[in-house]
Amino acid sequence: KCWDEFLAVYENLYPGASQWLWLEDSERQDVRIITNEACDASFIPSYQEYYATKNIWTDVMLGLPEGHTHMADWLLPGDVLEQSEFYADWLKPQDVRFGFGACLLKEGLLHSKAYSTDETQDLELLRLLVPHMQRAAKLHVHLLGLEEQRDDLEEAVNLLSVGVIMLSDRGEVLMMNRRAQRILAARDGLALAGRRVTAAAQGDREHLARAIAATLAMAGGGPTTAAGAVAISRPSGLRPYA
Repeated sequence: KCWDEFLAVYENLYPGASQWLWLEDSERQDVRIITNEACDASFIPSYQEYYATKNIWTDVMLGLPEGHTHMADWLLPGDVLEQSEFYADWLKPQDVRFGFGACLLKEGLLHSKAYSTDETQDLELLRLLVPHMQRAAKLHVHLLGLEEQRDDLEEAVNLLSVGVIMLSDRGEVLMMNRRAQRILAARDGLALAGRRVTAAAQGDREHLARAIAATLAMAGGGPTTAAGAVAISRPSGLRPYA
């Protein structure tokens, strides 16, 4: 959302100009593109799947220091760009030729060649914004790393043959593996009530609530007694959950 708001500011400065923001992480092989409404979004998948590796601007930008601002034609002579597969098959069909950008982690802004602009003014404005964009880009990468850690954790717990449910410090469900999802969906003694796990039988419900409270207190470092195991009866008559 923040990147969308950033592009909206630029759109006010350059009405009608197509704007592309590339966020590329070579280590994670992750490519994300954010555009304004003037761009043809149908080109995004082909860039992510293929043309990211053909972007000859990116190769040059890898050698630039962080915070460096530039016009696209400073990176490569125009004739070199126009002879590339990237230009012929991806930029030219969108009528994109002129560009200016900054090296944050990996980042670029493109304008349609039909839009004329003052290069000095563009770069001065971009230089003022670069420190803020760098902080935003680093935050983006940090959040991406947290997403990967979460995905790795989900993959690991999904390999378990037992149900696993992770709760917040308020007892609300944060995540569960597929086995736990199947158990709760069956509603055979255990179910979700809002975002909390509960039992069908009144006695089981009270025991489960006390066990969860004791576990959360233990996790929080407060005084507590051992939660122990709780057997949850099942209306189907099958062996109780424990």
